[in-house]
Amino acid sequence: MSSTECQACGSLTGDTLLLCKSCTQKLGEALIKVSWLVRELEVAYIRAARFTRPTDALARSRTTPLPWNHQASAATLELRSKIGYWAVAVRNLTSPKIGPQRPPLPDDTWRRALFLAGNLPNLRAHHNVAGAYRELTGAINNAQVTVDCPPDMQAYGVCGAELASRKRCNGYLYAAPDALDIECPRCRTSYALEERRRWMTNYVRDMVGTVSEVAYYLKLVGMKVTEDSLRAMIRRHPHEVPPRATNAAGVSLYRFAQVIDVVSARYQRRPKPGPKVSVVKAK
Repeated sequence: MSSTECQACGSLTGDTLLLCKSCTQKLGEALIKVSWLVRELEVAYIRAARFTRPTDALARSRTTPLPWNHQASAATLELRSKIGYWAVAVRNLTSPKIGPQRPPLPDDTWRRALFLAGNLPNLRAHHNVAGAYRELTGAINNAQVTVDCPPDMQAYGVCGAELASRKRCNGYLYAAPDALDIECPRCRTSYALEERRRWMTNYVRDMVGTVSEVAYYLKLVGMKVTEDSLRAMIRRHPHEVPPRATNAAGVSLYRFAQVIDVVSARYQRRPKPGPKVSVVKAK
């Protein structure tokens, strides 16, 4: 039996197809993970929230996403694009036309990924299987990195440093909670962590969000608060943190600046009491 060279790794395939069995297995396992990755990316994107500015919330016209939402959104779009492209390519190889058109593919990204996983023998025969392997595994690995942030690391947004091409770096910043500095993995720009926290805090001061959205953000900038503690604080300080608007679901929205100021005041140290002075009454 003749054997061809694998277009992905260069080893012999053991047959006349263009992708070896080892690379085929890796690609199949990656495609099966897509259904889980799609759900995790959606959770990451929604949880990171779409906070709105007060004037926009009142008009309910548009929302302003936080800058560190972009990675989950970009990973989702890349996954949808690459899987969709290669699902169409494989469908065109395997499905005869019905009249002027071929049978439609599923709309969902994860179903298209399962379609590819079930048609790997046909994908192995594609003349550009090396490109398919590279693009599919790259998009899936990027999605997994996006949702698999280690639990002891915290997100600090998109880098945003200006590059030589006059574009902004879209590298995603992570650091351990006790770190002093943070370095972008893409452009190697360094930031002092306290400076980065101040930037994140100032960015959203004039925005509004629900209690859960505000609590999630404050955890990112190092404030040890929970959703329940924020609700209790709002009940105790209704005049300092009044609701500014409601979203489409009727949930109250609060201005970040007011919540941050009240929470910060809780962490201010009270002055230590002076030494007790005993008073001796004259007889």
